[in-house]
Amino acid sequence: MTDTTKPRPMPLAQLGITEVRTKLTLIFLLTSVGAFVTCLGYYLFSQIFYNPLHPLYGGGEVFLLPRSHLAQNDMAFSLFSQWGVLAVVVPSLVAIAYAAFSMAVNRRISFRVFLLSAYILCFLVELLFLFITTPEGLAHIADQTHSINNGIYLGLQQVTDQLTAHGIKDVLSLDSMRYLYGEMYAKIVPGTLPFVGATHPPGTFVLTYLVYGLGVALFPFLSHDTACGVVVALINTSAIIILGLIAKEMFSERIARLSCVMMLCLPSVALHFMAVLDGVASVFIGIGILFLIHALNAITASSKRAHMFYGAGAGVALTLAAQFTFGHAFPILAVLTAFLISSGDIVSQRKRMVQFAATLLIAPTCYFLFEYLVSAGKVFYVALALERAQAVAAGLESRPYPISQVANLIVMSVMGGVVLFPSAILSLGSGLTMTRNLTRKPPARFTGKERIRNYLLFSVFVMVLLLLFQKTVRLEVERTWHWFFLPVWALMGYLFYGIHVFFRRLFPAKKGFGNLPVLLFCLVQLAITVALAMSIQDYY
Repeated sequence: MTDTTKPRPMPLAQLGITEVRTKLTLIFLLTSVGAFVTCLGYYLFSQIFYNPLHPLYGGGEVFLLPRSHLAQNDMAFSLFSQWGVLAVVVPSLVAIAYAAFSMAVNRRISFRVFLLSAYILCFLVELLFLFITTPEGLAHIADQTHSINNGIYLGLQQVTDQLTAHGIKDVLSLDSMRYLYGEMYAKIVPGTLPFVGATHPPGTFVLTYLVYGLGVALFPFLSHDTACGVVVALINTSAIIILGLIAKEMFSERIARLSCVMMLCLPSVALHFMAVLDGVASVFIGIGILFLIHALNAITASSKRAHMFYGAGAGVALTLAAQFTFGHAFPILAVLTAFLISSGDIVSQRKRMVQFAATLLIAPTCYFLFEYLVSAGKVFYVALALERAQAVAAGLESRPYPISQVANLIVMSVMGGVVLFPSAILSLGSGLTMTRNLTRKPPARFTGKERIRNYLLFSVFVMVLLLLFQKTVRLEVERTWHWFFLPVWALMGYLFYGIHVFFRRLFPAKKGFGNLPVLLFCLVQLAITVALAMSIQDYY
Protein backbone atom coordinates (compact mmCIF):
# COMPACT_ATOMS: atom_id res chain seq x y z
CA MET A 1 0.00 0.00 0.00
CA THR A 2 1.27 3.41 -0.95
CA ASP A 3 1.92 5.74 1.93
CA THR A 4 -0.16 8.86 1.25
CA THR A 5 0.81 10.72 4.38
CA LYS A 6 2.56 14.01 3.84
CA PRO A 7 6.24 14.10 4.71
CA ARG A 8 6.96 15.77 8.00
CA PRO A 9 9.16 18.87 8.15
CA MET A 10 12.68 18.56 9.47
CA PRO A 11 12.69 17.91 13.22
CA LEU A 12 13.51 20.99 15.25
CA ALA A 13 16.34 19.18 16.98
CA GLN A 14 18.14 18.87 13.64
CA LEU A 15 17.84 22.63 13.18
CA GLY A 16 19.69 23.19 16.43
CA ILE A 17 16.91 25.28 18.00
CA THR A 18 14.18 24.67 20.55
CA GLU A 19 10.43 25.04 20.11
CA VAL A 20 10.55 28.34 21.96
CA ARG A 21 13.31 29.61 19.70
CA THR A 22 11.27 28.60 16.65
CA LYS A 23 8.36 30.72 17.81
CA LEU A 24 10.72 33.63 18.36
CA THR A 25 12.18 33.32 14.89
CA LEU A 26 8.71 33.31 13.34
CA ILE A 27 7.92 36.48 15.28
CA PHE A 28 11.25 37.79 14.06
CA LEU A 29 10.18 37.15 10.45
CA LEU A 30 6.89 38.99 10.95
CA THR A 31 8.53 41.98 12.57
CA SER A 32 10.95 42.11 9.65
CA VAL A 33 7.96 42.87 7.46
CA GLY A 34 7.10 45.69 9.84
CA ALA A 35 10.62 47.09 9.57
CA PHE A 36 10.36 46.82 5.79
CA VAL A 37 7.21 48.95 5.90
CA THR A 38 9.13 51.45 8.04
CA CYS A 39 11.78 51.78 5.33
CA LEU A 40 9.15 52.32 2.64
CA GLY A 41 7.42 54.88 4.84
CA TYR A 42 10.69 56.74 5.31
CA TYR A 43 11.29 56.76 1.57
CA LEU A 44 7.81 58.15 0.87
CA PHE A 45 8.29 60.71 3.61
CA SER A 46 11.54 61.93 2.07
CA GLN A 47 9.94 62.19 -1.36
CA ILE A 48 6.86 64.07 -0.19
CA PHE A 49 8.84 66.60 1.84
CA TYR A 50 11.81 66.95 -0.48
CA ASN A 51 12.76 70.61 -0.99
CA PRO A 52 14.87 70.93 -4.16
CA LEU A 53 14.82 74.74 -4.24
CA HIS A 54 16.14 75.58 -0.80
CA PRO A 55 17.88 78.99 -1.13
CA LEU A 56 20.83 78.13 1.14
CA TYR A 57 21.63 74.52 0.38
CA GLY A 58 20.47 74.10 -3.19
CA GLY A 59 18.18 71.23 -2.35
CA GLY A 60 17.73 69.20 0.75
CA GLU A 61 15.40 66.70 2.32
CA VAL A 62 13.44 67.99 5.28
CA PHE A 63 14.28 65.18 7.65
CA LEU A 64 18.00 65.96 7.46
CA LEU A 65 17.65 69.71 6.92
CA PRO A 66 17.81 70.60 10.67
CA ARG A 67 21.28 69.05 10.75
CA SER A 68 22.42 71.55 8.15
CA HIS A 69 20.85 74.46 10.03
CA LEU A 70 22.73 73.38 13.17
CA ALA A 71 26.02 73.08 11.26
CA GLN A 72 26.14 69.33 11.78
CA ASN A 73 26.34 68.47 8.10
CA ASP A 74 28.88 70.34 6.00
CA MET A 75 28.38 68.31 2.82
CA ALA A 76 26.22 69.67 0.02
CA PHE A 77 22.87 68.16 -0.95
CA SER A 78 22.03 67.54 -4.58
CA LEU A 79 19.19 66.15 -6.68
CA PHE A 80 19.61 62.72 -8.21
CA SER A 81 19.98 62.99 -11.97
CA GLN A 82 22.41 60.23 -12.92
CA TRP A 83 20.05 57.75 -14.53
CA GLY A 84 22.65 56.52 -16.98
CA VAL A 85 24.99 55.67 -14.11
CA LEU A 86 22.14 53.93 -12.30
CA ALA A 87 21.55 51.68 -15.31
CA VAL A 88 25.10 50.38 -14.96
CA VAL A 89 25.48 50.38 -11.19
CA VAL A 90 22.27 48.53 -10.24
CA PRO A 91 22.93 45.42 -12.42
CA SER A 92 26.47 45.40 -11.05
CA LEU A 93 25.17 45.47 -7.48
CA VAL A 94 22.73 42.63 -8.19
CA ALA A 95 25.53 40.60 -9.78
CA ILE A 96 27.74 41.14 -6.73
CA ALA A 97 24.96 40.12 -4.33
CA TYR A 98 24.21 36.99 -6.36
CA ALA A 99 27.90 36.09 -6.58
CA ALA A 100 28.25 36.41 -2.81
CA PHE A 101 25.13 34.29 -2.29
CA SER A 102 26.39 31.60 -4.66
CA MET A 103 29.68 31.39 -2.76
CA ALA A 104 27.77 31.30 0.53
CA VAL A 105 25.74 28.22 -0.37
CA ASN A 106 28.64 26.51 -2.17
CA ARG A 107 30.15 24.28 0.50
CA ARG A 108 33.20 23.50 -1.63
CA ILE A 109 34.55 27.00 -0.91
CA SER A 110 36.29 27.16 2.45
CA PHE A 111 35.09 29.64 5.02
CA ARG A 112 38.35 31.60 4.91
CA VAL A 113 38.19 31.96 1.13
CA PHE A 114 34.56 33.03 1.39
CA LEU A 115 35.36 35.73 3.98
CA LEU A 116 38.16 37.11 1.83
CA SER A 117 35.88 37.12 -1.22
CA ALA A 118 33.10 38.80 0.76
CA TYR A 119 35.57 41.49 1.87
CA ILE A 120 36.51 42.27 -1.74
CA LEU A 121 32.87 42.29 -2.87
CA CYS A 122 31.86 44.53 0.02
CA PHE A 123 34.50 47.08 -0.95
CA LEU A 124 33.24 47.00 -4.54
CA VAL A 125 29.70 47.69 -3.29
CA GLU A 126 30.91 50.75 -1.41
CA LEU A 127 32.71 52.06 -4.49
CA LEU A 128 29.66 51.56 -6.70
CA PHE A 129 27.43 53.47 -4.32
CA LEU A 130 29.72 56.48 -4.56
CA PHE A 131 28.46 56.92 -8.12
CA ILE A 132 24.84 56.92 -6.93
CA THR A 133 25.17 59.25 -3.99
CA THR A 134 27.27 61.93 -5.68
CA PRO A 135 28.16 63.14 -9.19
CA GLU A 136 31.85 63.17 -8.25
CA GLY A 137 32.13 59.40 -7.97
CA LEU A 138 35.46 58.25 -6.56
CA ALA A 139 36.60 61.84 -6.07
CA HIS A 140 33.97 62.11 -3.37
CA ILE A 141 36.21 60.10 -1.02
CA ALA A 142 38.30 63.23 -0.53
CA ASP A 143 35.18 65.25 0.29
CA GLN A 144 34.15 62.69 2.90
CA THR A 145 37.61 62.82 4.42
CA HIS A 146 37.34 66.59 4.72
CA SER A 147 33.92 66.43 6.34
CA ILE A 148 34.01 68.11 9.73
CA ASN A 149 31.76 65.39 11.15
CA ASN A 150 33.43 62.16 10.15
CA GLY A 151 36.62 62.76 8.23
CA ILE A 152 38.69 64.47 10.99
CA TYR A 153 41.29 65.08 8.28
CA LEU A 154 40.81 68.84 8.60
CA GLY A 155 40.91 68.54 12.38
CA LEU A 156 44.26 66.77 12.06
CA GLN A 157 45.51 69.59 9.85
CA GLN A 158 44.50 72.15 12.45
CA VAL A 159 46.30 70.20 15.18
CA THR A 160 49.47 69.85 13.11
CA ASP A 161 49.36 73.56 12.29
CA GLN A 162 49.33 74.38 16.01
CA LEU A 163 52.15 71.95 16.66
CA THR A 164 54.19 73.47 13.82
CA ALA A 165 53.59 76.95 15.25
CA HIS A 166 55.26 75.73 18.46
CA GLY A 167 58.23 74.28 16.61
CA ILE A 168 57.02 70.66 16.73
CA LYS A 169 57.15 68.79 13.42
CA ASP A 170 56.64 65.14 14.41
CA VAL A 171 53.11 64.43 15.63
CA LEU A 172 54.28 61.17 17.20
CA SER A 173 57.15 62.70 19.17
CA LEU A 174 57.14 62.98 22.96
CA ASP A 175 57.07 66.79 22.75
CA SER A 176 54.00 66.56 20.53
CA MET A 177 52.24 64.25 22.99
CA ARG A 178 53.03 66.60 25.87
CA TYR A 179 51.66 69.62 24.04
CA LEU A 180 48.59 67.82 22.69
CA TYR A 181 47.59 66.23 26.00
CA GLY A 182 49.02 68.71 28.49
CA GLU A 183 48.29 72.04 26.79
CA MET A 184 45.66 71.76 24.07
CA TYR A 185 43.32 69.34 25.87
CA ALA A 186 44.03 70.71 29.32
CA LYS A 187 42.76 74.12 28.20
CA ILE A 188 39.71 73.40 26.09
CA VAL A 189 38.16 76.75 25.27
CA PRO A 190 36.46 77.90 22.08
CA GLY A 191 38.97 78.35 19.29
CA THR A 192 41.83 76.37 20.84
CA LEU A 193 40.88 73.06 19.29
CA PRO A 194 39.24 71.93 16.06
CA PHE A 195 35.50 71.38 16.09
CA VAL A 196 35.93 67.63 16.60
CA GLY A 197 38.01 68.26 19.72
CA ALA A 198 34.80 68.91 21.61
CA THR A 199 33.68 65.29 21.36
CA HIS A 200 36.80 63.35 20.41
CA PRO A 201 39.68 62.45 22.75
CA PRO A 202 43.26 63.47 21.93
CA GLY A 203 44.00 59.91 20.85
CA THR A 204 41.76 60.55 17.84
CA PHE A 205 44.36 62.77 16.23
CA VAL A 206 47.21 60.38 16.98
CA LEU A 207 45.39 57.45 15.37
CA THR A 208 44.22 59.60 12.45
CA TYR A 209 47.84 60.62 11.86
CA LEU A 210 48.80 56.93 11.72
CA VAL A 211 46.01 56.24 9.22
CA TYR A 212 47.09 59.27 7.21
CA GLY A 213 50.70 58.09 7.14
CA LEU A 214 49.62 54.58 6.13
CA GLY A 215 47.55 55.99 3.28
CA VAL A 216 50.43 58.08 1.96
CA ALA A 217 52.75 55.07 2.12
CA LEU A 218 50.36 52.61 0.44
CA PHE A 219 48.86 54.94 -2.18
CA PRO A 220 51.51 57.50 -3.16
CA PHE A 221 49.77 58.01 -6.52
CA LEU A 222 46.66 59.43 -4.80
CA SER A 223 46.17 62.78 -3.11
CA HIS A 224 46.85 62.59 0.63
CA ASP A 225 43.22 63.14 1.65
CA THR A 226 41.96 60.52 -0.83
CA ALA A 227 44.61 58.03 0.31
CA CYS A 228 43.57 58.55 3.92
CA GLY A 229 39.92 57.94 2.99
CA VAL A 230 40.74 54.75 1.10
CA VAL A 231 42.64 53.35 4.09
CA VAL A 232 39.69 54.16 6.37
CA ALA A 233 37.38 52.38 3.93
CA LEU A 234 39.61 49.31 3.80
CA ILE A 235 39.63 49.14 7.60
CA ASN A 236 35.87 49.63 7.85
CA THR A 237 35.19 46.92 5.30
CA SER A 238 36.96 44.37 7.51
CA ALA A 239 33.79 44.48 9.62
CA ILE A 240 32.30 41.91 7.24
CA ILE A 241 35.05 39.44 8.24
CA ILE A 242 34.47 40.14 11.94
CA LEU A 243 30.74 39.68 11.43
CA GLY A 244 31.30 36.31 9.79
CA LEU A 245 33.53 35.12 12.63
CA ILE A 246 31.06 36.27 15.30
CA ALA A 247 28.06 34.74 13.51
CA LYS A 248 29.90 31.44 13.14
CA GLU A 249 30.52 31.31 16.90
CA MET A 250 26.88 32.19 17.59
CA PHE A 251 25.15 29.91 15.08
CA SER A 252 26.95 28.02 12.33
CA GLU A 253 29.17 28.51 9.32
CA ARG A 254 26.13 28.51 6.99
CA ILE A 255 24.43 31.26 8.96
CA ALA A 256 27.68 33.22 9.06
CA ARG A 257 27.95 33.11 5.27
CA LEU A 258 24.36 34.27 4.77
CA SER A 259 24.88 37.07 7.29
CA CYS A 260 27.81 38.35 5.25
CA VAL A 261 25.67 38.33 2.10
CA MET A 262 23.01 40.35 3.87
CA MET A 263 25.61 42.83 5.09
CA LEU A 264 26.55 43.63 1.48
CA CYS A 265 23.03 44.96 0.93
CA LEU A 266 22.51 47.09 4.03
CA PRO A 267 22.27 50.90 3.78
CA SER A 268 24.83 51.65 6.48
CA VAL A 269 27.48 49.66 4.62
CA ALA A 270 26.71 51.10 1.22
CA LEU A 271 26.35 54.73 2.31
CA HIS A 272 28.65 55.05 5.30
CA PHE A 273 31.61 52.76 5.18
CA MET A 274 33.93 54.67 2.88
CA ALA A 275 35.71 57.50 4.70
CA VAL A 276 33.86 57.54 8.04
CA LEU A 277 36.44 57.37 10.82
CA ASP A 278 33.81 56.44 13.43
CA GLY A 279 33.47 53.13 11.62
CA VAL A 280 37.06 52.28 12.52
CA ALA A 281 36.19 52.61 16.20
CA SER A 282 33.28 50.23 15.74
CA VAL A 283 35.56 47.73 14.00
CA PHE A 284 37.73 47.74 17.12
CA ILE A 285 34.60 47.22 19.24
CA GLY A 286 33.75 44.26 17.01
CA ILE A 287 37.22 42.82 17.52
CA GLY A 288 36.77 43.29 21.27
CA ILE A 289 33.44 41.46 21.13
CA LEU A 290 35.07 38.61 19.22
CA PHE A 291 37.75 38.30 21.92
CA LEU A 292 35.07 38.36 24.63
CA ILE A 293 33.10 35.63 22.86
CA HIS A 294 36.15 33.37 22.78
CA ALA A 295 36.84 34.24 26.41
CA LEU A 296 33.39 32.97 27.44
CA ASN A 297 34.35 29.54 26.12
CA ALA A 298 37.98 29.65 27.25
CA ILE A 299 37.11 30.35 30.89
CA THR A 300 35.40 26.97 31.14
CA ALA A 301 37.83 25.12 28.85
CA SER A 302 40.86 23.11 29.84
CA SER A 303 43.36 25.62 28.45
CA LYS A 304 45.32 27.38 31.16
CA ARG A 305 46.14 30.67 29.42
CA ALA A 306 43.70 31.16 26.54
CA HIS A 307 41.27 33.24 28.59
CA MET A 308 44.11 35.55 29.61
CA PHE A 309 45.14 36.03 25.98
CA TYR A 310 41.56 36.86 24.99
CA GLY A 311 41.26 39.23 27.93
CA ALA A 312 44.38 41.13 26.90
CA GLY A 313 43.20 41.26 23.29
CA ALA A 314 39.78 42.58 24.27
CA GLY A 315 41.40 45.24 26.46
CA VAL A 316 43.61 46.49 23.62
CA ALA A 317 40.75 46.56 21.08
CA LEU A 318 38.29 48.37 23.35
CA THR A 319 40.94 50.86 24.51
CA LEU A 320 41.70 51.75 20.90
CA ALA A 321 37.98 52.11 20.16
CA ALA A 322 37.59 54.53 23.06
CA GLN A 323 40.18 56.86 21.49
CA PHE A 324 38.01 57.82 18.52
CA THR A 325 35.13 59.45 20.35
CA PHE A 326 33.95 59.79 23.94
CA GLY A 327 30.59 58.41 22.85
CA HIS A 328 32.08 54.97 22.28
CA ALA A 329 32.31 54.61 26.03
CA PHE A 330 28.63 53.62 25.89
CA PRO A 331 28.93 50.50 23.69
CA ILE A 332 32.12 49.52 25.53
CA LEU A 333 30.27 49.66 28.85
CA ALA A 334 27.41 47.71 27.29
CA VAL A 335 29.50 44.82 26.01
CA LEU A 336 31.47 44.57 29.27
CA THR A 337 28.34 44.72 31.44
CA ALA A 338 26.69 42.07 29.31
CA PHE A 339 29.81 39.91 29.56
CA LEU A 340 29.80 40.01 33.35
CA ILE A 341 26.12 39.09 33.52
CA SER A 342 26.37 36.41 30.84
CA SER A 343 29.28 34.76 32.64
CA GLY A 344 27.67 35.02 36.07
CA ASP A 345 26.74 31.34 36.10
CA ILE A 346 30.41 30.29 35.88
CA VAL A 347 30.63 30.05 39.66
CA SER A 348 33.34 27.38 39.67
CA GLN A 349 35.84 29.44 37.64
CA ARG A 350 36.36 32.46 39.86
CA LYS A 351 40.15 32.27 39.62
CA ARG A 352 40.03 32.35 35.83
CA MET A 353 37.53 35.21 35.90
CA VAL A 354 39.90 37.22 38.07
CA GLN A 355 42.80 36.42 35.71
CA PHE A 356 40.68 37.43 32.73
CA ALA A 357 39.69 40.73 34.37
CA ALA A 358 43.31 41.47 35.26
CA THR A 359 44.52 40.98 31.69
CA LEU A 360 41.56 42.95 30.34
CA LEU A 361 42.60 45.96 32.43
CA ILE A 362 46.23 45.97 31.29
CA ALA A 363 45.67 48.08 28.15
CA PRO A 364 43.38 50.77 29.66
CA THR A 365 45.61 51.03 32.74
CA CYS A 366 48.69 51.56 30.58
CA TYR A 367 46.86 54.19 28.56
CA PHE A 368 45.70 56.08 31.66
CA LEU A 369 49.28 56.09 32.99
CA PHE A 370 50.60 57.32 29.65
CA GLU A 371 47.96 60.04 29.50
CA TYR A 372 48.71 61.14 33.07
CA LEU A 373 52.45 61.30 32.53
CA VAL A 374 52.51 63.12 29.18
CA SER A 375 49.92 65.66 30.38
CA ALA A 376 51.68 66.16 33.74
CA GLY A 377 48.50 65.14 35.52
CA LYS A 378 46.33 67.72 33.71
CA VAL A 379 44.20 65.30 31.68
CA PHE A 380 42.31 62.18 32.75
CA TYR A 381 40.15 60.39 30.17
CA VAL A 382 37.17 59.72 32.44
CA ALA A 383 37.05 63.26 33.84
CA LEU A 384 37.44 64.74 30.36
CA ALA A 385 34.65 62.52 29.02
CA LEU A 386 32.26 63.64 31.76
CA GLU A 387 33.18 67.27 31.12
CA ARG A 388 32.56 66.89 27.40
CA ALA A 389 29.25 65.10 28.07
CA GLN A 390 28.00 68.07 30.08
CA ALA A 391 29.05 70.46 27.33
CA VAL A 392 27.32 68.39 24.66
CA ALA A 393 24.17 68.10 26.79
CA ALA A 394 24.05 71.88 27.09
CA GLY A 395 24.39 72.23 23.34
CA LEU A 396 21.57 69.77 22.67
CA GLU A 397 18.91 71.53 24.74
CA SER A 398 17.23 72.63 21.52
CA ARG A 399 16.43 68.97 20.77
CA PRO A 400 13.63 67.91 23.11
CA TYR A 401 14.21 64.67 24.98
CA PRO A 402 13.00 61.96 24.39
CA ILE A 403 11.81 62.94 20.91
CA SER A 404 15.40 63.10 19.68
CA GLN A 405 15.97 59.55 20.95
CA VAL A 406 12.91 58.28 19.09
CA ALA A 407 14.19 59.95 15.94
CA ASN A 408 17.52 58.24 16.53
CA LEU A 409 15.87 54.82 16.58
CA ILE A 410 13.87 55.58 13.42
CA VAL A 411 16.94 56.66 11.46
CA MET A 412 18.95 53.73 12.78
CA SER A 413 16.25 51.28 11.72
CA VAL A 414 16.53 52.57 8.18
CA MET A 415 20.32 52.67 8.03
CA GLY A 416 20.63 49.28 9.72
CA GLY A 417 18.27 47.56 7.33
CA VAL A 418 15.08 45.66 7.98
CA VAL A 419 16.80 43.48 10.54
CA LEU A 420 17.30 46.19 13.21
CA PHE A 421 13.85 46.42 14.80
CA PRO A 422 13.39 42.64 15.00
CA SER A 423 16.82 42.36 16.60
CA ALA A 424 15.94 45.06 19.13
CA ILE A 425 12.71 43.25 20.00
CA LEU A 426 14.50 39.94 20.37
CA SER A 427 17.24 41.50 22.48
CA LEU A 428 14.59 43.07 24.72
CA GLY A 429 13.17 39.61 25.41
CA SER A 430 16.64 38.27 26.11
CA GLY A 431 17.36 41.19 28.44
CA LEU A 432 14.27 40.44 30.49
CA THR A 433 15.17 36.74 30.56
CA MET A 434 18.74 37.43 31.72
CA THR A 435 17.48 39.88 34.35
CA ARG A 436 15.10 37.29 35.76
CA ASN A 437 17.90 34.75 35.72
CA LEU A 438 19.95 36.95 38.06
CA THR A 439 17.32 36.54 40.77
CA ARG A 440 17.32 32.75 40.57
CA LYS A 441 19.27 30.71 43.10
CA PRO A 442 21.13 29.05 41.58
CA PRO A 443 20.92 30.86 38.20
CA ALA A 444 20.30 28.86 35.05
CA ARG A 445 23.52 27.74 33.37
CA PHE A 446 24.19 28.23 29.67
CA THR A 447 26.73 26.46 27.53
CA GLY A 448 28.47 26.99 24.19
CA LYS A 449 26.60 28.86 21.50
CA GLU A 450 23.62 29.46 23.76
CA ARG A 451 25.75 31.55 26.12
CA ILE A 452 27.27 33.48 23.21
CA ARG A 453 23.84 34.25 21.74
CA ASN A 454 22.56 35.43 25.10
CA TYR A 455 25.65 37.59 25.50
CA LEU A 456 25.18 39.36 22.15
CA LEU A 457 21.46 39.80 22.73
CA PHE A 458 22.03 41.26 26.16
CA SER A 459 24.73 43.58 24.80
CA VAL A 460 22.24 45.08 22.36
CA PHE A 461 19.67 45.32 25.17
CA VAL A 462 22.09 47.36 27.31
CA MET A 463 23.02 49.55 24.34
CA VAL A 464 19.35 50.36 23.71
CA LEU A 465 18.90 51.33 27.35
CA LEU A 466 21.96 53.61 27.18
CA LEU A 467 20.64 55.21 24.01
CA LEU A 468 17.17 55.81 25.41
CA PHE A 469 18.20 57.27 28.75
CA GLN A 470 21.41 59.10 27.81
CA LYS A 471 20.51 62.68 26.86
CA THR A 472 23.95 63.48 25.43
CA VAL A 473 23.49 61.11 22.50
CA ARG A 474 23.38 63.10 19.30
CA LEU A 475 20.64 63.00 16.71
CA GLU A 476 23.01 61.81 14.00
CA VAL A 477 22.90 58.59 12.05
CA GLU A 478 26.56 57.71 12.13
CA ARG A 479 27.12 58.65 15.78
CA THR A 480 24.57 56.14 17.06
CA TRP A 481 24.16 53.46 14.43
CA HIS A 482 27.84 52.60 14.34
CA TRP A 483 27.57 51.55 17.98
CA PHE A 484 25.23 48.79 16.98
CA PHE A 485 26.12 47.45 13.60
CA LEU A 486 28.23 44.40 14.48
CA PRO A 487 26.29 43.19 17.57
CA VAL A 488 22.96 43.68 15.80
CA TRP A 489 23.92 42.26 12.43
CA ALA A 490 25.34 39.20 14.14
CA LEU A 491 21.76 38.49 15.23
CA MET A 492 20.65 38.07 11.62
CA GLY A 493 21.05 34.36 12.15
CA TYR A 494 17.71 34.36 13.94
CA LEU A 495 16.15 35.84 10.82
CA PHE A 496 17.63 33.15 8.60
CA TYR A 497 16.55 30.43 11.01
CA GLY A 498 13.05 31.90 10.90
CA ILE A 499 12.99 31.95 7.10
CA HIS A 500 14.29 28.37 6.97
CA VAL A 501 11.74 27.03 9.45
CA PHE A 502 8.89 28.99 7.88
CA PHE A 503 9.48 27.71 4.35
CA ARG A 504 10.36 24.18 5.46
CA ARG A 505 6.92 23.98 7.00
CA LEU A 506 5.28 25.42 3.89
CA PHE A 507 7.22 23.11 1.54
CA PRO A 508 8.33 20.11 3.60
CA ALA A 509 9.14 17.99 0.54
CA LYS A 510 11.65 20.45 -0.94
CA LYS A 511 14.96 20.40 0.85
CA GLY A 512 17.07 23.50 0.67
CA PHE A 513 14.15 25.63 -0.53
CA GLY A 514 14.85 28.11 2.28
CA ASN A 515 17.90 29.44 0.43
CA LEU A 516 15.87 31.12 -2.32
CA PRO A 517 13.77 33.27 0.06
CA VAL A 518 17.00 34.42 1.74
CA LEU A 519 18.36 35.56 -1.63
CA LEU A 520 15.12 37.38 -2.43
CA PHE A 521 15.16 39.00 1.00
CA CYS A 522 18.70 40.29 0.42
CA LEU A 523 17.78 41.63 -3.03
CA VAL A 524 14.77 43.47 -1.60
CA GLN A 525 17.04 45.05 1.00
CA LEU A 526 19.44 46.04 -1.77
CA ALA A 527 16.58 47.70 -3.67
CA ILE A 528 15.66 49.68 -0.54
CA THR A 529 19.29 50.73 -0.14
CA VAL A 530 19.47 52.02 -3.73
CA ALA A 531 16.21 53.94 -3.24
CA LEU A 532 17.55 55.53 -0.04
CA ALA A 533 20.78 56.48 -1.80
CA MET A 534 18.79 58.21 -4.54
CA SER A 535 16.49 60.12 -2.19
CA ILE A 536 18.71 61.00 0.74
CA GLN A 537 21.93 61.54 -1.22
CA ASP A 538 24.73 62.26 1.22
CA TYR A 539 24.78 61.90 5.02
CA TYR A 540 28.22 63.29 5.53
